[in-house]
Amino acid sequence: MKPKQFIGVLEMGQASTQLYIRLLNESYSNEQQNNIKQFELIPSDFEKINTLLPKRSIKLDTLIASYLEEIRFNNFKVVLIPNITIHETVDAVINTLEAPVPVAHPLSGTINRLHQAGMDRAILFGSRYTMTSNYIKEVLENAEIAINIPNQEDLEFIDWVRRQVYAESVSAETLKIFNDLVESYSNESTVVLACTEFSLISTIRNERILDMAAIQVEDAISMFEQ
Repeated sequence: MKPKQFIGVLEMGQASTQLYIRLLNESYSNEQQNNIKQFELIPSDFEKINTLLPKRSIKLDTLIASYLEEIRFNNFKVVLIPNITIHETVDAVINTLEAPVPVAHPLSGTINRLHQAGMDRAILFGSRYTMTSNYIKEVLENAEIAINIPNQEDLEFIDWVRRQVYAESVSAETLKIFNDLVESYSNESTVVLACTEFSLISTIRNERILDMAAIQVEDAISMFEQ
C-alpha cells in the first residue's frame, strides 16, 4: 500500500505559518474536504533562521539546505515555505541536493499569473530589502516582466507598516491607509504583495492585486492533487 503523502509546511514565523495553515484549511473547507488532513508542519528553528535573514550567507545557505535535505526523505509531495524572502536562498541551494524537493514557489506562480493575464509589468510591495534588492526584480525581468517599486515616501511607509504588523502593534488607521495605498497603486498597475505581513492585513481584492502567499498555497494544492 502506497503511504499517504502530504503538503509539508516548513515552520517560519508564527503569524506567517498560521496564515498558510488558514489558507490551506479554507481551501479544503470550500471543497468540503476539511475533515481530511492534507498537510503536516515541518519543525524548524525559526529564531535561528531569522537572525540570518534577509541577506543570503553561507550560514543561511547551509541551514536551509539541511532542512531541504531532511525534507526530501519524508513523505511530502510538495513543500510550502511561509516566507517570501527565504526563497532566494532556496533557489541557491536546492540544486545542490542529491534529489529535488518540490517547492511551491511564490515567484514562478506569480510569473504564471502575470503571463496568463497578459501583464508585462507590476509594482512590488514588500519589505525594504525585498523592494530594493535585485532578487525578485531579476527573476521577473528574466521572464519579461518589468518590476517597479513605490516612490520613496511610500516605500518607507510600506516597510514601516510591515514592521508594525510583525510587532503586532499596527493600528486600524494604519491598516486603512495601507489598503488605500494598495488600491491606489492597483489603479495604475498590477500590485504584487511579496510579504506575508501584507497578506495578513490586505483587504482589497481585485484582479490587479496578486498575493504571493495565496499563490503559493493555490499552487501547492494544485501540485499535491496532480
